[in-house]
Amino acid sequence: MTAALAAQPLRRLNSVSYNVNEGLLQSHVADMIEDGNGFMWISTGSGVQRFDGRRFHQVITGNGSRSLPEDKYVHFFRLANGNLWITHHRGINEYDIHTNSFRKIYEFKNIAPANADEQQLYGVQETPEAVWCVTPRGLMAVSKETQQVTGTIPFDSLEAPPLLPPLSPTRNFFFAAGNNVCVFLAPAEIRIINTATGKNGFTSRPPMRRSDLRNSAPPDTSAPRKRKPRTSGKQPERKVS
Repeated sequence: MTAALAAQPLRRLNSVSYNVNEGLLQSHVADMIEDGNGFMWISTGSGVQRFDGRRFHQVITGNGSRSLPEDKYVHFFRLANGNLWITHHRGINEYDIHTNSFRKIYEFKNIAPANADEQQLYGVQETPEAVWCVTPRGLMAVSKETQQVTGTIPFDSLEAPPLLPPLSPTRNFFFAAGNNVCVFLAPAEIRIINTATGKNGFTSRPPMRRSDLRNSAPPDTSAPRKRKPRTSGKQPERKVS
């Protein structure tokens, strides 16, 4: 017995678009999230904004409790209590939804433009004690209480061409499911890492790129090719003595 299939009724949904004319700093958005109070946070290359449903409020830069040390292309991770971890090239800051303030969670020791590609991390999984973050070299757990690194899981090395830096969300994505963190790394590598055991469950070899094809040895064309003699359809006549 088969059940009859019926199409879902169409519903009209109202949508509103926002751009720079309505107060958005930039039309290209790097990340966006909703905090525990229902405010939307938007990250762009021109700064960080909080949207209350009517107006955009820009977060200033600085070292105080009402500002962020870095506001370019930051990334958000929402905790179970509704607070936000904001990761950037300088480290991690937490936004408290109850006090409307920021506090420093983690700071890179060597902050320099030359290390910008290595100083990228994105929150992906929360445990009762820490938050696991994706970095270009693997996973890193940062304690929510002591603000110290409590664990690391490096990416297992592969005998393949190097990955394309930096670790950018436009070419990479990741998500958590239980104790597993699935990370897709450009150009075509997938890793499933178990944060409880610290093991890489699956890896796939990246395909060969055009640069690798150019650097590979070309075929040997110096030796002349032998041509087969052409023969007509008629059989040669035999001479009889």
